[in-house]
Amino acid sequence: MPTWPGEKEFEKALATLKSRSGSKINAVAKMGVKYAKYYKFVVHAVERWCKKCKPPVKVVAVYVIDAICRHSRKEFKEKDMYVDRFARKLENSFASLIDCPEEDLDSIARVVGVWTTRKIFPPEVITPIRSMIIEQNPDVTGLDGEPKKKRKRHDEKKKPPPSSLSRKKGVVDPAVALRPPPMDVPAGAAAASARTPSSATNAATNDDQKSITHTPPAAAANFLEPEPKKRRTKKSPWAKHEAAA
Repeated sequence: MPTWPGEKEFEKALATLKSRSGSKINAVAKMGVKYAKYYKFVVHAVERWCKKCKPPVKVVAVYVIDAICRHSRKEFKEKDMYVDRFARKLENSFASLIDCPEEDLDSIARVVGVWTTRKIFPPEVITPIRSMIIEQNPDVTGLDGEPKKKRKRHDEKKKPPPSSLSRKKGVVDPAVALRPPPMDVPAGAAAASARTPSSATNAATNDDQKSITHTPPAAAANFLEPEPKKRRTKKSPWAKHEAAA
């Protein structure tokens, strides 16, 4: 039988932590806050898991300890119980936690550096842990605390890319303006070709001229100047008598 109500649920959540999943780590931390009444059992379960977990998961165990302490301090303020409880055997836990891949030791050192600068744990707890990490790797980075983050100025405007300059009215892209003409074509050839008609146009024009030139004169005259219509005149009724006379 479980010794406390959330034992199976909490141990199952720890067993699912195989990578640096922020959502799963926060879920475990919230579970620790949920069962804060049994904080001694929660800390004991985490300490056992720290010793049993595989080397690639050691850095995740450090993140779990940090997350539980942060969530508990945020929830309970000065009445937090987890920091003092973890501090009792934190050095013993780190003796197994630093047995991790070399690339993970910097991440662990950075968490310890944050604990140092924010004074999460007292110096008598942090100092031996820092010495253990340096002894493991003298070139480790991150123990000095949190790196300074570069803040962006609000008045700093983003520069548009060069290609967008040509889109603005009246602005010419320098890359386009200074682009040299093709080497195999003379500089004035493009303008000359624009002024002279193409070969297809010349051929069409010549065909039209030939058709007009070889047209027969009579047909051309009839086509250009149609013959006027003859006016009909009324014959006089005395025309027959005049012709007979």
